[in-house]
Amino acid sequence: MDVKDARPILAEERRQLVDLRDEAAAWMEETEATAQRARDLEALATVARTRLADMAPAHQAEVLALLDVRVTITGLVPKPKLGLSCSMAEWFKAAGRKVPSELTDEAWAAAEPIVKAWEPPYHRLRPSRLMSDAMFYKARTGCRWEDLPERFGSWKGIHSRYKTWRNCGVWGDIVSALPVDCPGYRPVPELNLVPPFRVEGRVDPRVLADADIQEEVMPGETGPPALSRYRSVLGEPESGTPRRIGDLDCEAWRWPVPLWPGLRFEVLAPAAGGAVWNEWLVRAPGAEPPALHTVEDLTPWSCTVDEAAHAFAPARPLEGTAPTRWGLAFTAPDASGVRREVVAEFTWGLLQRTAVSGPPP
Repeated sequence: MDVKDARPILAEERRQLVDLRDEAAAWMEETEATAQRARDLEALATVARTRLADMAPAHQAEVLALLDVRVTITGLVPKPKLGLSCSMAEWFKAAGRKVPSELTDEAWAAAEPIVKAWEPPYHRLRPSRLMSDAMFYKARTGCRWEDLPERFGSWKGIHSRYKTWRNCGVWGDIVSALPVDCPGYRPVPELNLVPPFRVEGRVDPRVLADADIQEEVMPGETGPPALSRYRSVLGEPESGTPRRIGDLDCEAWRWPVPLWPGLRFEVLAPAAGGAVWNEWLVRAPGAEPPALHTVEDLTPWSCTVDEAAHAFAPARPLEGTAPTRWGLAFTAPDASGVRREVVAEFTWGLLQRTAVSGPPP
């Protein structure tokens, strides 16, 4: 086979390789987008799992709406297991008491002398206030001991401490020292046996564009037509202000966020109409911004993109791994004053995580 005959064969093989490369790149992109959506959902689900029981009903509804929860029943209702009642729940029912919320400083000041009298001198036990909050959390939610949030530490130690306090009378003295009823107190939840089920969801569908949504401008509306879908689910915006970006005139529209009263959901769109350019969470006017001075101040959910960029200027924007994500690269001092290189990741404009490395070269 001479060179002339080989050329078309090689060209066809090259075309097939290019197609395979493009297909693999598209597959990788789709896989990463799916994984990112899962991580975003996990971050929001973590808030729901660790804080939902202590939220007001309106805030609970807000979190569940953001998760777009869908429940599928996968089996029959189990038969009740006799003789396995929770001794803590039975104690509160017998005492006719509601379960306290997480202890305030004032409430702990009332209970602490009782705990201190029980604690042995020079002990190395886990903090009793944390243990008490864990016990009250279990009683408020009705969860199993092994399902206590990780922030409380090992559930076995908490369970053992509760049994010790109950058997020696310290538990009753602690609860008696607290107010009978205060905001956040709840009755012991009743045991409701439910069938096995599967829970599915996705992050914040209310503000994501749906290809099947028909956008209509309602009579009397003002602002770009692209905002109509936001009005249909969020209501009228709290404010709308003109903003100029380079040579373009824009409008920034903001809605309150019940879950975070100190934040607003901002949508930026061209004043002349057209597609929305940006949508994220920003600090509400008049709300106290976080104090950002060191790397240690950059905790999850603590600040917005704009706040981090101003606190650690100059910051270099990074391309996000999904439309709802942003990144910033900057340097910031640690607690000892040594400057570190930081890459911060944001979801819907709120800080999610940071990667901190050594001093800049």
